[in-house]
Amino acid sequence: MRWVGCLVTALALAMGFSLSVAAAECGDLETAKRATYGFRPSQLTQDAREAKIPALDAFWARVKARGADGVACLRAMVTADSSDGYFALNAASLLASLDQSPASLAAIELGLARTDLDEVDVAQYVRLVLGLIHARRDVEKLAEKYLRHPKVDTRVARHGGMLLDRDGGSIIMYGSLPSTMGDRYLSAALALPEPYARATAAKLLAISLSEPALKALNAFPWRSLAKRDQELIEHFISRRSVPPTAPATKSRRDVLVALARIPNYGPDFDGFASDKDLTLTAVHTLEARDLEALRDARRRSITGVSDEALAEYFAITAIIGAVSNRLDLYRDLRLP
Repeated sequence: MRWVGCLVTALALAMGFSLSVAAAECGDLETAKRATYGFRPSQLTQDAREAKIPALDAFWARVKARGADGVACLRAMVTADSSDGYFALNAASLLASLDQSPASLAAIELGLARTDLDEVDVAQYVRLVLGLIHARRDVEKLAEKYLRHPKVDTRVARHGGMLLDRDGGSIIMYGSLPSTMGDRYLSAALALPEPYARATAAKLLAISLSEPALKALNAFPWRSLAKRDQELIEHFISRRSVPPTAPATKSRRDVLVALARIPNYGPDFDGFASDKDLTLTAVHTLEARDLEALRDARRRSITGVSDEALAEYFAITAIIGAVSNRLDLYRDLRLP
């Protein structure tokens, strides 16, 4: 892929030394890598995969023991190996845990570009892309790689086996981007050849509920999608009346202060997903000028691959929708 080639060139420059010199200094780690990797987990039994764990742990420990030299060697190995789609993600994960310098971030990007999503923990791929987003790297092609892959649904063991499906993983990546950037990438994704990729992009644009997103969605034949996809889109873009409730006990300022705190939760603030009073206050007091703060808080609410992060994301999305309904915003772009 052309963009992978560009990453290789950029990384070689950023590293500041030639790969041939690096290889000469990393012979022991290269030997350990060859002895450890070169297998495809999908072709192994569960017992055989578990039997590989001690060797993988030993390789990680060897790299870590080398300190800065180990990081430099790992970057060189990621750059040099274009054939092992499992090593690509495994090495990128190790590198991300050790160093966040520009050179290492570029190597992580390259590793993810070369990752075989059929051979790895897809949730870990999403985590690493999220890490790059937080480091302000451009992840359009990496998010698109996930969006276009035919099988990405997985269970996240560290979060009670939660299902991370295509929609959820895409929300974590695209939803973590600044609103204008995410909307732009998703609008472009409406032209992808895979029907499931286009459907997910359309749903995420509906969830975005911004003017550019709604314009892009209106130019796309989303009513040709599967019924359940149509229903989800209709849920978010339909105009509704906001029913009256008991008077708010908090103020607009309280809401704005809470939005600014995300994701710094604490004993006195668990987020909007668990605070009905704060949410109702937001719905009935926020103004059109506050939507930018809402969207930025929604972006910041995604701190990891977890159901808690998704719950907060959708809690703020519900507020955006309710405020838009109360003020009748984007009237010409939404369903009556």
